[in-house]
Amino acid sequence: MLLATASDPRLRNGNEAVRLAGQACQSTQNKEAAVIYALSAAYAEAGRFDDAIACAPKTRVVALAKGQEEIADANEQLLELFKAHRAYHQEAETTS
Repeated sequence: MLLATASDPRLRNGNEAVRLAGQACQSTQNKEAAVIYALSAAYAEAGRFDDAIACAPKTRVVALAKGQEEIADANEQLLELFKAHRAYHQEAETTS
């Protein structure tokens, strides 16, 4: 997820994020919503927005089946970004 969403662009690598998240999805047999969620974010970072959008329903179904409403809700927010052809990046932390 860090490779796809880090606030610091120097830490992001969409293609590597897709590779790693894809492997994680395979090893978990697409049964972990957080892993599918990470793959969708990785696709978006790599500019593969159609793939990112296609992951959204899978993430939602798996999340809701496991009672993970927070992931399902966050997924809906990401989906709107992906439809606008925008990747999700975490906000930079500020220190006071």
